Formats: sequence, C-alpha cells, structure tokens
Amino acid sequence: MNNPDISLKHALTAVRKTTLIMAFFAAVFLLAAIRVHASDTVLTVQKDGETVKEFSMEELQQIASEEGDKTYSYSAWNTYPSYTAYENVHGPTITGILQSSGIASDDICETWTITFTDKEQGGYEASLTGKQLLEDRYYYPNGELVNHIKGIITEEAYRGFVKVPVIVSTESENENRLFVGQVAPNEENHPLYVKNLSSHGYIKVSTSEAPKCKPVTSSLENLTAWRPGKEITLNSQNNYEYDKIYYTFDENISPDYGCLIYNCAPKQEKELKPVLPSDTKRAVLKVVVKGYGKQDSDIQRFTYIIGEPLTVKVDGNTVKTYDRDELDAIAVIGADSGGLDYSGYNSYPTLLLKHIDSGYRLDSIIEDATGKAPSEFDNDITISFSGSDGYSSVFTMKQLFGTERFYYPNAEKGTDTKGGMAKAEAYKDGKPVPAVIDKSRESQLLFGQIAPNEQNHSEFVSYLLQLGTIEISSMPAEKCDPVPEPYPSDGSIVEKGDPIDFPIPEEYKNRRDKLYYIIDPSEDEIPGSGCAFYYYGPFHWPEDKTNPPVFSTPGHHTIAARMTAYGKQDSDVRVFDFYVKPSVLTGVKGVSASYNSVKLTWKAQSGISGYRIYRAKSGKTLVKYKDISSAQASFTDKGLTCGTTYKYAVAALTEGREEPLVGIRSGTISVKPVPGKPTISLTAGSKRVKVKWSKVSGASGYVILRSTKKASGYKTVKTIKKGSVVSFTNTKLVKGRMYYYKVWAYRLVNGKRIYGAYSAIKGTRAK
Repeated sequence: MNNPDISLKHALTAVRKTTLIMAFFAAVFLLAAIRVHASDTVLTVQKDGETVKEFSMEELQQIASEEGDKTYSYSAWNTYPSYTAYENVHGPTITGILQSSGIASDDICETWTITFTDKEQGGYEASLTGKQLLEDRYYYPNGELVNHIKGIITEEAYRGFVKVPVIVSTESENENRLFVGQVAPNEENHPLYVKNLSSHGYIKVSTSEAPKCKPVTSSLENLTAWRPGKEITLNSQNNYEYDKIYYTFDENISPDYGCLIYNCAPKQEKELKPVLPSDTKRAVLKVVVKGYGKQDSDIQRFTYIIGEPLTVKVDGNTVKTYDRDELDAIAVIGADSGGLDYSGYNSYPTLLLKHIDSGYRLDSIIEDATGKAPSEFDNDITISFSGSDGYSSVFTMKQLFGTERFYYPNAEKGTDTKGGMAKAEAYKDGKPVPAVIDKSRESQLLFGQIAPNEQNHSEFVSYLLQLGTIEISSMPAEKCDPVPEPYPSDGSIVEKGDPIDFPIPEEYKNRRDKLYYIIDPSEDEIPGSGCAFYYYGPFHWPEDKTNPPVFSTPGHHTIAARMTAYGKQDSDVRVFDFYVKPSVLTGVKGVSASYNSVKLTWKAQSGISGYRIYRAKSGKTLVKYKDISSAQASFTDKGLTCGTTYKYAVAALTEGREEPLVGIRSGTISVKPVPGKPTISLTAGSKRVKVKWSKVSGASGYVILRSTKKASGYKTVKTIKKGSVVSFTNTKLVKGRMYYYKVWAYRLVNGKRIYGAYSAIKGTRAK
C-alpha cells in the first residue's frame, strides 16, 4: 500500500519542478522582451541604486491611457515675475509610473527622496521628498496675480484653482518635462520642470531619510525692541537658489506655502524681508525653510518688542521724544555693512569725505514719529534741524528726501573749482546713501549729494542727539528770489567769449541762494545741482569768482537759469536768448580754376549757418556777391574774364533774431583766372622726341619750351596757334643727349596772350 506522505512529497516535488520550469521560461521570455525593447527605453526607474523598471514610450502612454487619458494645466513661477502657464499637458502620473515599477503610493514614506534627471550622470535634475510628491498640488490660472514685488498672494491668485497630479509629459512639444503643480500660488515650482525626463531620463527613489533644511538666524536679536517697519535680514546656510524661507507674524498659523516669502527672487538685488508690524507692541516672527528634496526645517520663533525711538515736532507740537536706546532699537544702519561714507563740500575746494560706523535713518525716525513717510508729506513744506550748540539748518522735504543722494569719493577730482561744474569723473563710483544722524557722540546730520558739486557740508548740523530738535512745518517754504536780469540783456548780440553776468541785486546779498545755469539746454534739462553755478561761495557772492556763462561758438544760444537754496522752493526757470557773432574767417586762399573761373577756400568754422562772399574787380570796392551754405568750405566763381584780376573776401554767417549775423570779413585776396596747366608726356625716337600734352580748356594755343638742363636754359622751340593741337615732334636732335620740355597754354584776349601755369618738366634722351 502506498505511503500517503511519500505520495504527497512526490507531488510537491513535481509541482516545484513545473513551477521552476515555468519561471525559467518566463524569465527567458522577459529577458528577450527586455532585449527587444532595450533600445526603446525612454525612462528608467531605480530604487536605492538598483534598476526596477525600464519604460518605453508606448508603455508610458499605456499608463496614461489606463489613468483616463486626461490632460492637465499647470501654473509655474521661476523667480518673480517669470510666471508661466502650461495648458493641456498629457502624460502618465509619476505615482502611476512608480506603481508600475512596484512602488505603491501607500508605501512611499514622507522622508524618501525622489530624484528626476534627464540622464543618468551629469544631467539636469530636481528632487522631491515623498511628502512633496504626494501632497495636494494645484493649477492656479490666476497665479500671475501674486504680488511679485513682495511675494504676497492675493485672493484673486487662488480663484479657479484645479487639483493636478505630478506627471511626465509624453508630448515632444512639451519637451517631455516633469510637471508639478503648486501647493500655493506663490510656490516657485518651475525649477522642478526637468526637461527630457521621458527621453532617456531617470526617476531615482532613495529610501534614506531626506536631509532637513537648516534653520536661519535673524539680524535682530531675539527679545529686543525695534521700530515699527524695521526690516529683518534672515541669514541662512541653505541654498537660496531652491530653498525658500516662508514667514508669518500671525500667531494663529504656522508658516508654510502661501505665507509671505522671504527670498523669492534669490538672483535679484532686491531681497524681500520681513518688516516688523506697527499694530502691535509684541511681534512674533515665525519662520520655516522649505527646500525641494529636503524636509522642512523646524519652525523658529523670534519675538520682538515694538517701541518708538531727540525731540520731533510738527507745527511746534512735540510728537515724539527719543533716547539712544530707543534709536538703537528702531533706526540703526551701517553697523553690519562696514559703515557708511559721505562726501560734502562747504566752499571749494574744501571737500570732506567722512566715514561712520553706523547711524540712525532720518526717514525711519520721521515715519516712526509722525506716522507718515517723508514721501507722504508735501514736497514744499520744511523740515529743520537744531543742534544743542545752537547751529541749525532747514530743508524742504523734496530736497532731503525727494531725490536720491549719493556719496561721491571722486568729487574733488572731477569738479571744476573755478565754477563747480561736475565732470564725468566726479560721478565715478557714486554710491546712494540715506540721510542719517551719526551714532557717535558728535551725532551729526549727514546726507549725500544730489551731484558732486552740491555744497551740502555747511548743513551738516552736529549734536542732534544732545537736546536737538527735528521740526516739521506744514506751511509751504518761501520761494527763492527770481533769477536777476543778465547783462548784456536778454536777446542781445554778443561776441564769442564775452561773459554773461548776472548783477547781484543789493537785497539778495548775504543769502545762501545759488544760481545754477545750463547753456543751450535740451528740452527736458532743468538747471540744478550738477550744472555750473554762478555764485561761488555759500554765504557770500565774491565778485571775482562769479563763474559767468561764456559762449564758445557763434549762433543762437540760450541760457536756462534757476535760483535754489536749502529750505526754499526753487525759483522759476528763466531762459535767456543771445546771438553770438561769428569770428573772422582764417585761411582764406584763392587760385585760378580755369581760364574763366577761380576757386576760393578757407578754414571751416563751427556753429554757423553759411558764408558770405564779397567780390570786386581790381581797383573797385568789394560788395556783397553771394551767400552759400555752411556745408561748403570753398567756392568756385565762374564766367570770369581771362586775365582780369578779381578781389575777394569771405565772412561767416549765423542765425540772428531777425536776419543773419555777419562776422568780420576776412582779409582781401586777389585772383586772376588763367588757362589751366597741361599734363605732358615724352616719347623718344631716332634723333627726335615727340611731346604730347593734355588739351587745356579755353586755350588758344601752346608754347613748347626745351632745355638740356632741367633747372634752367629753356627756350621756345615751337608755338602752336591752335588750341586743338596737342602734340609736337622735335627733330634733328643729338643722339644720346638729354632733353627737357615744358608746355605753356595761352589764351588770346583782345589780341594779347594770357598765359597759364607751366606744365611739370619732363625729360628723355634722344635715340
């Protein structure tokens, strides 16, 4: 009788053999299939360094088909404001691809890292943690409405959002990209859009725990007092290229996507910073660092006491007083950046360059004390500063805050000490600086220069933090006195190089007003700092240093002038017209151009409108003959009588108020038209030489002269009495002797021969 245990054992053995055989053939079949499709692999999935699946494009499209063959739209930010929307993208989801690779979504841990790369080694790549891959992501069609200046999300940015998965495009027009939605409209997700992912790319899954983003430090010490509106610098060891800092001052929420973003534009100069709120006395800044392929940092808390930091008055009423501790808390600047530099002129050439380690921003103090930034005040009201030593200065709001001011380290090198005109070199390496109160004991008011020649140093009030006062008056500042009348007066005709003076009215003296001017300003130029100024000293107007405008070219010129002074509104701009006579022409010459014409030339003059030619026959008086364009620097007078002497002079013309201004006439020159100069050539023959010459216009005939010496001894060998004959053969010459020739054209005028210039001398040997 058979043993049932043995029978069962045999049966199990048979099953195992059958299973192994089937597995073997399945493996062979699979290997063959892999080999068949190996060349078609467009995407490889690896887990912890081992390949778990290779996909062809057909297989990826099959996954997409099984998922419903849907299309999706994606919104993406790179760095603000580079918003992009991708419409109707088709392809399989990444979770579907991982599922087909044996990695189920439920098995993916939040701390895993999934890396996407366009090639196995050295290509472009991006990473997500498991949490980042699986969290809900959306398409925000109105995502462009994110405030790209501050990284703040508006309500409109959320409108019409649609949930979307993470997919890879299988359409070549979308460059087979990875497409990732946004958790919130301000998420900078575009760096994740790896191109060519489904063109021989890789998805690499690592089960090792993703690194954590590192915490930040704050520029403001925790539990300290600072002014409302103070900017906070958050310093991080993270990679600002992809790691982002999100923050909030709201105690009821945790910082995350959708909160304010600190460094949303890492490659741009403007760094977005948290600003302490003014609606609370205790602000808690909560910060988290988020980075793709990394776990979020721990949420950090920075607590600040909000306080207000001198006496500040508005229309005589005290609105705020400060001590140094308060100012340290609200308005310190420069301590963390190597300090601040200021340039200042008193009266030339006393340039001051001053460095301070730190100071207190005036705009911050004013805003803190009054609730209004300087830009919110009327430009024409005044703000005055009084130090404890009794010295004071006053400005309009526009003068101190309405124009960007600079430190000019090269101001002394590039400023003309004879009149303060700022040259290009003076502007070199200029650096914008704020108006501050120096933090040192001197506590001096410091502000930059609008231009390198601005005389600002006399307004640097000291000891502002020792019982000093800042007072704002809501009354408009008085206007500067009008620009005085010039001499010569408006519309005058003047000579080149004549100064235009602005005589100082008696009532103007001992004021600080300055007159700035521009010669021939363009339509949008307004005289002010940087332009030349007429009055030299800041407290007085010395007559020997008035720096008057001078015209260097003839023609119509204008001078735009304006009076300016600290604490006053600028005067109206006045424009004066002047007409400058041309200078006497130089280099005037005249030569015969042909038997009936002469040519005049001269040195061209700039700034003119034309030239006037004067002419007379010999013995007669010169009279106006013809006006020609300024584009010409020569004139050919035609139709003249051969052999008659003509006198000429030339004057420059330029624009005048009603008719052209005529410059002083040049010296008189005399010119006589004569026949032109022939060009000759020689041909030697047997005891003969043939002389040929160019036909001369208007010639009645020619005289051929010969010599055996080049420099002397010429005698006439032939006179040709027809202007059309242009050759002559000289025979009976001595073989081997050198002969020299020149030809003279003449024209018969009233039976008299009028000769032109000799031709050049030519020589040859008779054969």
